[in-house]
Amino acid sequence: MRRLEILISAALAALSAAPAAAQPDDADEPSPLPLDAPRAAAGGARPGTILVDYAEVNAGPGAAYVSRGRVYQGDRVQVLQRDETGGWMEIESGGLRGWVRTRFVELGEGGVAAPVDAGRDRRETNYRYDEHGRRLSPDGRPMGSGEGAGDIADDAAEAAPDRGGGLPAPAVRLSLLAAGLERTFKSNIGQGSALRDLSAAPAAYGVELAVDWAPLRYLAVRGVFRDLRFADATVPANPNFGFDDPVTMAVDAQEGALDVVGRYPILDGWIGAYAGAHVLRTAFQATQPFAIFLDYLYVGIGAGGAAGYTIGPVDLTVRGGVVLPLSIDQSPQDGGDASSDGATVSGEVAWRLTPAWAVVGSGFYTALTTDITGGGTHQDSVTRDPPAGYDAARATDTALGGGLGVRWSP
Repeated sequence: MRRLEILISAALAALSAAPAAAQPDDADEPSPLPLDAPRAAAGGARPGTILVDYAEVNAGPGAAYVSRGRVYQGDRVQVLQRDETGGWMEIESGGLRGWVRTRFVELGEGGVAAPVDAGRDRRETNYRYDEHGRRLSPDGRPMGSGEGAGDIADDAAEAAPDRGGGLPAPAVRLSLLAAGLERTFKSNIGQGSALRDLSAAPAAYGVELAVDWAPLRYLAVRGVFRDLRFADATVPANPNFGFDDPVTMAVDAQEGALDVVGRYPILDGWIGAYAGAHVLRTAFQATQPFAIFLDYLYVGIGAGGAAGYTIGPVDLTVRGGVVLPLSIDQSPQDGGDASSDGATVSGEVAWRLTPAWAVVGSGFYTALTTDITGGGTHQDSVTRDPPAGYDAARATDTALGGGLGVRWSP
């Protein structure tokens, strides 16, 4: 017994004299990605898990970039890099690659993604995942978060840089429109002439095509074209003006703009300014025995401000500015030297149904005032003998309307 006590005492003394076990230092802990980290190679990315209900995956590190799709709470992702501010991470989830806010992602340790709280997100029990963290459908195909857009090749690591490294695709919107067109015309021709005081306010219907492209974080390009038709304006019968019966004139209008937009991201939106080319045409069918209204074709520049904001699946956008026509063409006759200025306002509310498709409601208002001076060939040949015209006139054209359509963001 005495010998056993001696052996135990010796063992305890040896243990107390041994150096303390090495504690893991900071190098053993997963370190955050450096702010200036280069694009990670396949297999060098950090795993992570999405913390929020869903997050938009943008084409670049900012809310102003177009959305490429969404990732959802509990989705496993690969974190490739952070931007220079540290507020955004580039992630990849199956075939979807883009940028999300850093605070939306929890980095995993080692090669295992961070766990999901089953009490907050029970989809862990409804889906299974492959070794890359992609959600699988019952038949084994990737699904959700944009993975279902096509087959995922076995060499996805090689294909991913091609999918995420190019410029984002433009968003295309097509809408059906209803609008009110109005033309007022006043001139200094003598009393009793039809050309002294005119007005028409027909309803029109048509389509609108808009394309938005954001190749850079602070720069975007926007094009829009509206075509309004199926409108009629009626001139009541007036034998003094040479119209023994009411005369119906077909009316149509077209408007187009191509703008460069500078945008500065703020929170979940952006503010900016735009400038570009602007074209507007308003056409009234010619009447006999003389033309009541002239057709105007305006070509000039437009400039103004714009802003956008995202609230969950809803995108809000407003624009407003001035229009300065540089060239004004009058037909079928000439009223005199013309100068014009105007304003335009438009807005959109888009509800994203899927990463690629959204339902969009839009509205617009355009007004142009044209002052005409000097003599021209637009004359009253019925109540004036010889035919007489005017040397001062003002025409005001307005279009107010809205529409409903769909937006596609490939």
